[in-house]
Amino acid sequence: MNGAKFLVICEETCPECKGAGVVSNELYQKLAEYRQAWKREHPGATVAGQLAADDEWMLEKGYLPAKWPAEEWECDECAGLGKRRRQVELKEALNELGKTSKPTGQ
Repeated sequence: MNGAKFLVICEETCPECKGAGVVSNELYQKLAEYRQAWKREHPGATVAGQLAADDEWMLEKGYLPAKWPAEEWECDECAGLGKRRRQVELKEALNELGKTSKPTGQ
């Protein structure tokens, strides 16, 4: 098989979404932190007050009420599967397996 190239499929957890299939918008983590601080500063506040404060915070970030960005979206890297598949040369795969496998029976 002169010049033949042997390939295998490597399936691994998607590094972008860490297997979740979706990517979270970091803005919402910051909003959650803001909410906690706001609640400490405004004990006994109503839900309506909290929602108004959320809208004001998002407006400061450039988002109108009811026009907030998506909280999460399908991962582009793995098309929402949480796994990534790619072809690798057999030689590369065997080399990688040799690094991670431990001898048995010892």
